[in-house]
Amino acid sequence: MLSVRSDSLVNLNINGRPYKLNVDPSRTLLDVIRDDLDLTGAKKACDKGECGSCIVLLGSKGVMSCLLPVKRAQGKDITTIEGLAKRFVPNSKISSNDLLHPLQKTFVELGASQCGFCIPGIIMEATALINGNPYPTRVDIEKRLSRNICRCTGYIKIIDAIDQAARIMRGEDTLKKQLNPENRIFGVGIQSLDALDEVTGKAKFAADLKRQDMLYAKILRSPHHHAKILRIDTSKAEALTGVEAVISAKDVPGHAVMLNCRPQYTIYAQEKVRFKGEAVAAVAAISEEIAEKALQKIDVEYESIPEILDPLDAFKEDSPKLHAPDKNWDLVQEIDIGDVDSAFDKANVVVENIYTSQPWEHAAMEPEAALAYQDKKGTIVIHSPQHHPFVWSDWVAEILGIPYEKV
Repeated sequence: MLSVRSDSLVNLNINGRPYKLNVDPSRTLLDVIRDDLDLTGAKKACDKGECGSCIVLLGSKGVMSCLLPVKRAQGKDITTIEGLAKRFVPNSKISSNDLLHPLQKTFVELGASQCGFCIPGIIMEATALINGNPYPTRVDIEKRLSRNICRCTGYIKIIDAIDQAARIMRGEDTLKKQLNPENRIFGVGIQSLDALDEVTGKAKFAADLKRQDMLYAKILRSPHHHAKILRIDTSKAEALTGVEAVISAKDVPGHAVMLNCRPQYTIYAQEKVRFKGEAVAAVAAISEEIAEKALQKIDVEYESIPEILDPLDAFKEDSPKLHAPDKNWDLVQEIDIGDVDSAFDKANVVVENIYTSQPWEHAAMEPEAALAYQDKKGTIVIHSPQHHPFVWSDWVAEILGIPYEKV
């Protein structure tokens, strides 16, 4: 019989249900509710308390569960998005599947949820706001959401939904009529197909997916912008208990990643790295924590070489070549329409300058993640958010050196 250390027992009350868990008390509340209880409505995104996607209620207050050690949540009343509606009407005999909190209803009705990733955290923070201030102004709502990042909506519909929900909860307003009751095609608002799942925490994103006894993969990335790879030693990582596999470029049977790229890129760097963050090796282990530890035990010896950090420098003949002996550009084509010189001569004002923009990407909040397995027929099945899944399927087949129909 296994003995359980008393200091590893944690008693939690989540959504009105008591849990006694044998976990490391230093783990975060977010990790415990997601990994141990499969309450994935609270999202793991920034993991640093910056985005608000992980907010749950501790009593009546919203807390960043990614920053809260689970031991500090003991004895507190915890509510996640999955239990919000039931806790709102605690004596209701209605199934929680059929019951929505006013905030959830207004978010659906007003179209306040787009991709839906940030919405559970926003709804929980809005609940905490209304708990403490039943009469919030739009300015109050805006200020309170300052720690909740949403990249899709522009916040207007979100603020509208919170404002209306507060009025409903005060008894000053009611929900509007059912959207499109006559099933018209044009000139009516139409409810998003997945909005209901998004506001209740049922919507599953890639990092929420699980399979029994699955392995966790982590990627070792280059700390250099441009460097030769002199040596990769994975022996210490492979020897770590719980590690099932460590791979690098030598273990990948195929080569092409993006079939339309020239020159071809490889899934793991070969001979040298060409940008900071390029994948060098990967680990598969029985837990995410062990996979992270294994990455630290992979020894890579680099030799730094000059890098190019400005696209204009890349055009210089003496600049370092990313794919020697090829040039740093693939195609240069000038398109002239009209008489530019004549237009300049006739212009009242000509302004010439060099303009720069920020380097940031579009900043999707959902972390990059995928779930992959081999089915009974030997086909590789991958669940991952992609813009062009059919092309990716072909690329994966090329990488693995297997027939296209096997992905």
